[in-house]
Amino acid sequence: MSTIKNLSVKSYTHKLPKIFNATWDSKPRESLATYLVTVETDDGFKGFGLGDSVPGYELFARYIIGQNPLEIDLMCEIIDRFSLFYARYGPIEMALWDLLGKVQGNPVYKILNSRNNKLDLYASTGTIKSPEEFSKFTKLVNKLGFHAIKIRFQENIESTLDCIDAVRESSDYELDIMVDCNQAWRMPWDTRSVWDLKTAVKICQKLSEKNLYWIEEPLYRCDYSGMRILKKEVSSKIAAGEFTKELGDLFYLAENQCVDILQPDVILTCGFRSLLNLASKVKKYGVLFTPHTWANTGAALMANAHLLAGITNKTYLEYPFDPPVWDIEIRDHVLEDPIKNTRDGQIILSSQKPGFGISVREILFK
Repeated sequence: MSTIKNLSVKSYTHKLPKIFNATWDSKPRESLATYLVTVETDDGFKGFGLGDSVPGYELFARYIIGQNPLEIDLMCEIIDRFSLFYARYGPIEMALWDLLGKVQGNPVYKILNSRNNKLDLYASTGTIKSPEEFSKFTKLVNKLGFHAIKIRFQENIESTLDCIDAVRESSDYELDIMVDCNQAWRMPWDTRSVWDLKTAVKICQKLSEKNLYWIEEPLYRCDYSGMRILKKEVSSKIAAGEFTKELGDLFYLAENQCVDILQPDVILTCGFRSLLNLASKVKKYGVLFTPHTWANTGAALMANAHLLAGITNKTYLEYPFDPPVWDIEIRDHVLEDPIKNTRDGQIILSSQKPGFGISVREILFK
């Protein structure tokens, strides 16, 4: 029987070839810091997780060293308890699920009782662009086979509407379009205020005239009453929840008709078992489920892809892609093989590779 013998955390900082001005961050990004979690067994299996820093992991390691890697529910329960006092140990949980898959010889999506390994993607941008730049980007999206695209809210409502029109007019076929307003949270150093309800309603009503697939995070993440009112006032679907970290809060959003689509990221929020359970419960409220996947590496994309494969009430999966500042080589720089979409704008999860099916360039991390 395998037992866990070690948990280690290493980091790597990668200088970006171009400055990345993400719309959700007031500070331009010149580099990316990524943390690699490795969980090893006494018989040679390794599970990998990648993400943000994991403070206090040394204390946590005491509680899983010596554990059977098949006891995934027990170890995830320990993670849940630690998250009350420390950070959410999403990269550690990812490593544990990757390890479980390798010990069992199965991809994670099969462990989650899914037979579906094909997921439709939407191309998710992250920067301000001109209408001309969006026209050019749309041609690339068409060439790559995507059937949906998400743009960020631009400098104002007029420029955002112009960019939506540019996407529609330049596409060779009908594209589903989402708009991310980025109002649910702020980086610690970002002092920009978020929209109030009156502003959000006014903007979302104008956006809804463009027949959008969804409008994402137009209000602060804890403004539940505002979300409920907003949802009644606009015709487009409302999506939210990527950084909502309590399972009860996510269920409240669905039960109280605050959103049409939930987007909790499995690495950033509640973990695999909890989110699978949540997705099955919110189905009766007509709420769809698709996780946020944008992080410093494509590893988060793969973890959330395996999660979504196990969910029936799903929609498109986010595929972070905004060249030249965020192409797949930059996004997946710590992986041996970049995660590419098919000609049909899908991602196909390998049925042969165990765990999450990714290989990490371990040599980069110290």
